[in-house]
Amino acid sequence: MSRSLLRRLTTDERGQADLVAAIIAQFPFWFLITMIVVVALVGVKQAGTASASHLAARMAGTANHPAAGQQVAQDRGAVWGLPGESAQVHFDPSRRAAVVQWDHTWQGHQLAARLLPPFRIQTRSHSRWEGFYDGPPTTWE
Repeated sequence: MSRSLLRRLTTDERGQADLVAAIIAQFPFWFLITMIVVVALVGVKQAGTASASHLAARMAGTANHPAAGQQVAQDRGAVWGLPGESAQVHFDPSRRAAVVQWDHTWQGHQLAARLLPPFRIQTRSHSRWEGFYDGPPTTWE
């Protein structure tokens, strides 16, 4: 009884097409899942960089000194895994604003570095200088 059952199971070909189709369908499925995860990681990294650059611009504008914004950029960049040195903090006199520009190429994990190209993350944020406005005019024009 067991020998005939074993022979029937090993020689039965009725489920082979379904098994092959399931195996072939696995490749696109896992590729799409991997791409969704990669896009999510890049999106989170971009959102964190934008938040860090906005906070650095606000700090530089409030303190009226670019070094304060650079320090915040380094601190917040470390939270998001970005080097704070890639943030450039400067004042734009024509706009009377502190400007933070962040430009970084993120490679990702070492395994992903072999499979995917590097991603370029860029943000730019402006914040008005504190105290740039002296008040209303003393005389009417």
